[in-house]
Amino acid sequence: MLAKELFQSILNQLQEFPEKESSAIVKLLLEKKLNLSFAQILANAPIEVSADQMAGIEQDIERLKKNEPIQYVLNEAHFYGRDFFVDSRVLIPRPETEELIAIILRHAPKTGVLVDIGTGSGCVAVTAAVENQNWDVHGIDISRDALAVAAQNAEKFNAEITLHQCDILVDPLPQSADMIVSNPPYVLDSEGAQMKANVLSHEPHPALFVPDNDPLRFYQRIVSLSQTQLNPGGFLFFEINEKFGRQVSSLLADANFQSVTVLTDIHEKNRFVMGQKSAST
Repeated sequence: MLAKELFQSILNQLQEFPEKESSAIVKLLLEKKLNLSFAQILANAPIEVSADQMAGIEQDIERLKKNEPIQYVLNEAHFYGRDFFVDSRVLIPRPETEELIAIILRHAPKTGVLVDIGTGSGCVAVTAAVENQNWDVHGIDISRDALAVAAQNAEKFNAEITLHQCDILVDPLPQSADMIVSNPPYVLDSEGAQMKANVLSHEPHPALFVPDNDPLRFYQRIVSLSQTQLNPGGFLFFEINEKFGRQVSSLLADANFQSVTVLTDIHEKNRFVMGQKSAST
C-alpha cells in the first residue's frame, strides 16, 4: 500500500468536513495509529498496514463520521506540550486554557496551595503541578468520572496532586488556598445553537453550560468562598465567557480584591480575570 493512497482514501470518506479540518484529522489519525509522518504521505512511501490496523482505522472513521471529536477517538488531547488522556467523561482541553496556565505561572506566588475548581481532565492541575513542583495542588470536581480521568493523567505525568469530589455550589473547599483557579461552565444555554455538532453531541453538557438567567453562578460562589478560604494576599484566576468580563471583574472588586484585571486571549477576546485578595483581610 502507498501512503498517499491511504491518506486520500480516508479523506474521501470525510467529505462532510471542511477540507482543511479533514486533512488535519487524517494526518493526526495516521500519525497516531500507524506512526506515519506527513513527509511519508507526501513522498507516497510504501507502507505495511495489517488487517487489524486497518480494521481499527475503519472503526475510527465511522466514529468521526458521527461527529465524534478526533480527541475522543484517539483518547488524546494536546495541552501545554503534553498529550493528555481524554474521553467523553471530560471536556477536551482548549487552547485558551493553555493561556490561563501561562497567566498563573507568570503572576502566582512560587509556593503555596493551589486549588483548581472544576478540574475535569486535570489538565490545569496536572500542568501546574508539573510546571511548579513547589505548589501543593488540589483538583476539585463534582464528577467521579472526571476525577478518574484526572487521576489517570496525574499518574501519566507523575504529577503530585490531591483530588476531591465535591459540589462547589454547595460544599466548601476542602482546605484554604493561596491560589484558586477555575475554568467553570460558562457557555450560555442559548449559545449552544451556535456550537458544532461534535461538541453538542459528545462533550459533557454540565461542564459546558449555564442558564441564561444565572450565567455567573460559579463565579459568584467561588468569590464568596474566597472570602473565608482564600488566604490573605492570595490570588484568584478565572477563565470566562467573553461577554462577562466587566461583570466578573466587578464581583472581585466588590469583594475588595486588588489589582483586578481582565485579560484577553490570543484572539483579543476578554477571556480571563485575575485579582489578589487584600493582605490585611
